[in-house]
Amino acid sequence: NYYFKFEGPSFNIDTACSSSLAAIQLGCTSLWSGDCDTAVAGGLSVLTSPDLFSGLSQGQFLSKTGSCKTFDNDADGYCRADGVGT
Repeated sequence: NYYFKFEGPSFNIDTACSSSLAAIQLGCTSLWSGDCDTAVAGGLSVLTSPDLFSGLSQGQFLSKTGSCKTFDNDADGYCRADGVGT
């Protein structure tokens, strides 16, 4: 906001893995409601803490095969990844 000299509201949103979605939804809602005529929205999630990974691994939350296999009888956990949404 300050660097580019944008005017209007500026938000920081932290909803863990859904931060990009929440930011983009807020931008769209502001456009649809007429609160602004232009919006810049986006977010990212970068996994930088080895402690978090270690805890999830020890708790056996992470997939040993590296594949989530959602709704499959062979599912053995989930996979973590970095992500960006704009």
